[in-house]
Amino acid sequence: MRGVLHSIVALACLASFTGTAGASGLSLRSGIELGAGMSRYDWETTVPNIDTRWGPALGAGLFVEGELPSGFRLGTGLGYRYTGEEARSTASLGGQRYEIRSKLRMHGLALPLRLDHAIPRIPALALELGVQAEYVLKAEEKYEDNTYPALRSTRPSAVIFEDLTKWYEVTYASHRLGAAATAGLTWRTKLFSRDAALAARYEHGLTSLWNDPPQDYDRHARRLSAALRVAW
Repeated sequence: MRGVLHSIVALACLASFTGTAGASGLSLRSGIELGAGMSRYDWETTVPNIDTRWGPALGAGLFVEGELPSGFRLGTGLGYRYTGEEARSTASLGGQRYEIRSKLRMHGLALPLRLDHAIPRIPALALELGVQAEYVLKAEEKYEDNTYPALRSTRPSAVIFEDLTKWYEVTYASHRLGAAATAGLTWRTKLFSRDAALAARYEHGLTSLWNDPPQDYDRHARRLSAALRVAW
């Protein structure tokens, strides 16, 4: 419920900014943005026997952008994001080695601030750089059934009291607020006579996923995505 309230407040602020800027005569356009891509949380320090895999990333939201002097364009917005990831590691139990496979999924909000500039001689193509504030609404994790023997070795008390093969919430262990740096290319075009743009982006997390990680468990997001923006 708190996450929904945060979303409503952020949307109201965004709408207020749009109306104020429009009244001042600044050339603005707004619309919707839809995106999809891949996400993973890399280990920042060397951790043996752990391998993270890319997972799906989906997003949708609103954007506002305006023209600046010298051909620059500044944009912001508010979006919902879903990201997933799979991690694999190994553990020893009774002289045998077991593979532990876990999955993580995150639901959150993103508030980007992006600046782009058209590439000379290719005015439809622009280089985009930015920063992004992020808020975790919910984080969940689960383990594969056949990794239970290894889990009993590494987390005996948790296995007794929790069914870790079903999604269970780990939001309490995550940084609710985070930040990322972004870079990409944007191709401006028309879609059904409306201004539109196709964007390809890379996002690099600047804050750790967990709020109080051990030294070897400092994890930062990496994301690759493609997005379509359409002005209304």
